[in-house]
Amino acid sequence: MPNLSYVDGNYYNHADSKIHINDRGYHFGDAVYEVILFNEGVFYDFDAHINRLFNSLKSIEIEFSFTKKTIELIVKNLIRLNRVTFGSVYIQVSRGIAERNHTYDNLKIKPVLTIITSKKHNTTNADIKCVKAVTIRDNRWSRPDIKTTQ
Repeated sequence: MPNLSYVDGNYYNHADSKIHINDRGYHFGDAVYEVILFNEGVFYDFDAHINRLFNSLKSIEIEFSFTKKTIELIVKNLIRLNRVTFGSVYIQVSRGIAERNHTYDNLKIKPVLTIITSKKHNTTNADIKCVKAVTIRDNRWSRPDIKTTQ
């Protein structure tokens, strides 16, 4: 089965996919993302996810020229190329490639769009006998002494 991704306008084998070292999403987490589940060509709440993606882009002032329809076409094509019937699609848009600098005012750079698909095992409620969960406190935000790229 193919393992293709979409990076900045082109489809690549995962092994050949590259993100530029000066992508602001890499240095600063200066990006937004969405994950959308799908089953046999049907997306789970596609419009809501894409609307949130575009609202997130606007909220952090990333000017993005793609339309919602264009993203949908790229996503559907990637799913078709990868021959995945049930899974998820991960969409990320970073502010783009620029010399490492904390500020982004007046940067005239093009956002970078990356999309990947993941195959999932399709389960039904009948397949699930019991679910156990262990929860733990997430204290990442209470540790400003640790500099992570989350």
